[in-house]
Amino acid sequence: MFNEKFLTNKNILFLGIIFSMLVSMIGCSSQSIIQKKVLIKESIPYCYEEQECEQMWSAAFSWVVNTIGLPVEQFSNTLLTTANTPLDSSKLSVKIQKIATDKDIYVIVIEAGCDNTAYCNPDIYDSIISFNQFVLKHRKQWGLSLYFVNGHYLVKQVIKNSAADKFGFEKGDLVISIDGQIVNSLNEPQIALKLLKSMQVTFTIKGKGKIKLIREYVK
Repeated sequence: MFNEKFLTNKNILFLGIIFSMLVSMIGCSSQSIIQKKVLIKESIPYCYEEQECEQMWSAAFSWVVNTIGLPVEQFSNTLLTTANTPLDSSKLSVKIQKIATDKDIYVIVIEAGCDNTAYCNPDIYDSIISFNQFVLKHRKQWGLSLYFVNGHYLVKQVIKNSAADKFGFEKGDLVISIDGQIVNSLNEPQIALKLLKSMQVTFTIKGKGKIKLIREYVK
């Protein structure tokens, strides 16, 4: 039978604190998942040259062999899968695809899961982030980190001696158009492709309160 003496003011306060802590923990967990999803979206690997794509695809295979504790079941130029996760196991199984999204541009996308309804080990989101970052290390560095804001791309970072640095990009620049094409109709891989290919490209940039044109030849 319920003991009414338990519900003292002190105990009610204590229960309230515990409840608030639980709500806070759940909120932090949800926020963490949202942040991880954003990071996953921002770090999807892409390539455009055959040699570069081969290097990144080999990196994807290497990551699976060294990270996932299941044998590789299929491996082709565009598909990599592991064996299915054993029943009720928390082990991850993965499916990785190299998908053509535009002319000369491919993305490498990973799907991961397990047969355990409670949790997967390692964590699905952390594993996808790890995979993306590992494969991206094998992509040619175009040296420009962008953030899409108000219909334009804001330059967050420029790597020294990279293609972007040689073009004259600076941190804080706002990319307005490329060869007369407004950038809100382009995605980041398309911009990278224009920057890295051996051609003349005109970038319209707004930096430090001034509009400037950048036109160079990238070898």
